[in-house]
Amino acid sequence: MDFSQLIKFRQSVRKYQDKPVEKEKVEQLVEAVRLAPSASNSQPWKLIIVDEPGIKNKVALACTSNVISFNKFVPQAPVLAVLVIEKPKIITQIGAWIKNREFPLIDIGIAADHFCMQA
Repeated sequence: MDFSQLIKFRQSVRKYQDKPVEKEKVEQLVEAVRLAPSASNSQPWKLIIVDEPGIKNKVALACTSNVISFNKFVPQAPVLAVLVIEKPKIITQIGAWIKNREFPLIDIGIAADHFCMQA
């Protein structure tokens, strides 16, 4: 499948099978994020894979709301990937100030897109 086909058929998954995700597939997702480009190669993120059921359920519940019905599908997922932004390195901060751009926000978006496309 070429890239234009991939983006046409991309979908958001909201239902999950009750089975673990193969370790090889999780490793491919981690590698896709690791290879994502970033300003000054700063990689201002951490990717946290959560598959231990007790911790996964706590993280999943933190993603939902009792007031607004959104993200109700998260607790069903057999594994969660949490992409966390980090404070940028000084060289990236200087570049952001000079160019008046928030490079870490752009970078984490690219990393998240790499993750989604690999998935």
